[in-house]
Amino acid sequence: MRFASAVMLSIALSPAANADSNALAPPVEKCIRDNAAQVEAAIPDLNQAVDYLVTDLCAAPIAAELARQSKQDADERQAAMKEKCDKPESQGGYPHKMRELMCSYYSDVALDFSGGTVLFNHGTNPPDAVGLASRLLLDLRLAHLNKSH
Repeated sequence: MRFASAVMLSIALSPAANADSNALAPPVEKCIRDNAAQVEAAIPDLNQAVDYLVTDLCAAPIAAELARQSKQDADERQAAMKEKCDKPESQGGYPHKMRELMCSYYSDVALDFSGGTVLFNHGTNPPDAVGLASRLLLDLRLAHLNKSH
């Protein structure tokens, strides 16, 4: 019964995990795929194995991707702010009182949000990385169970 439940869970998770891996940055996916077999062999508890694979072994590429996403978000916020400063209020720009504050800040200070949002992501494993790691480790474990039966 336990084996059947694991097989059904693997089948249920496979399409979603395959879709998730398409969203992963290539270095993150490569790290997870390259290390999954060794982690599965070394750590009996699959939850701990997923956590170790994503949180420890692949921490550097995940952190780099989170930083890249954070910088991209900051650049988009800065571009949106500049656009609102450049437009008159009638065309979607800042209202007069807000324009003074926001646009003087924009023109006087080189905005750099690149480090701020990384703090919000710190300690959070991307669900697509966890999903891929979970599926790979479960598939490996099931393959070992199939060989022994």
